[in-house]
Amino acid sequence: MKERTGLTTSAKIKTILANFRWKQIDLAEVLGVSQKSVSYWVRATKEPGLDNITKINIVLELSKNPTITKNSSAKLLVRDKLEGKQGKKTNTDGISREDYYAGKEYVFEQEKNNKSKIYLYPAMGSSKDNWYRVAGKSLLFYKFILAIRLGRSANTQIDGDKQFAFRHGYVAIKNGELLATQAAKLDYKVEKIDHDIFVIDMGKDFSQHEIEILVEQEKAEIQAVENMVRPKHNIPKLAAAIRTLSQYIPLKIEKIPQGKREVMARQLMEPAVELVKFYHRFANGDMAMTEARLEMLRRTDDLSAVMVFLEAGQMLETAARTNLGKNILEVRHQIEENLKP
Repeated sequence: MKERTGLTTSAKIKTILANFRWKQIDLAEVLGVSQKSVSYWVRATKEPGLDNITKINIVLELSKNPTITKNSSAKLLVRDKLEGKQGKKTNTDGISREDYYAGKEYVFEQEKNNKSKIYLYPAMGSSKDNWYRVAGKSLLFYKFILAIRLGRSANTQIDGDKQFAFRHGYVAIKNGELLATQAAKLDYKVEKIDHDIFVIDMGKDFSQHEIEILVEQEKAEIQAVENMVRPKHNIPKLAAAIRTLSQYIPLKIEKIPQGKREVMARQLMEPAVELVKFYHRFANGDMAMTEARLEMLRRTDDLSAVMVFLEAGQMLETAARTNLGKNILEVRHQIEENLKP
């Protein structure tokens, strides 16, 4: 695989071996892989994964430093450097709130002048499915270029974050590392940086005009969704909150243990479906506001009760820290604000 340096992975490894005067087994020990894997990469019969590509690039840069290459403890020094570059790992409980916002704040700042990159930052919550988010201009580059090349779907969600809200919303991506690996295989330059953020370089700077065209595409898509129902009393924020809620429920169901999944899925889906039904009945003028408010609030109460049960009986304030819990509260807030008796 070639990058902007023009070097293939095979050429990089050969350079490393020559500069350090190592054998393949030495590099294998440093990278934590088998000698057979290094042999495959040298012969270009197989390509390394994204993590190993990143490590090889780091070792290549270190191999240009005579102070390191001539050191008798070179392997130890390089291994220490690699371990220092891996960053803090997420635990089984997922990324912490502090780490999430540190990564999001960094991406938020980079997006202000972004013209050529896709920033993937870890989502808060369970690390089981390695959830990431892409937002801002990165979302436009991903949704209308990379996702199309990869045959991926990309559903935009509203970013309700009051501190760092991305203008174009965000797309949730299951297994962000897999996406980064797929992008690398398409010859995009991919780098993993601090806060476990993946940076995918699109290989060109997009002009302001090109970005505006992508913005218009996004607006047109959102409008097309809204036009699927032409309500008499449309409430965009409430409709968006309900739509986002309906996207998170299937994700929550996937995480429910198999023995409870069927029953709990029904407990989640039934009030959610009725919530959509009552909104459309009201929006189309077939239901009075007072009645719609009462019925929709009851459904949010039902969903909240299920969430408390799923979170091992914790109070709703604790359960609301999950994405689904926050969405339930957001839907309730929009009902109370917009459907006043």
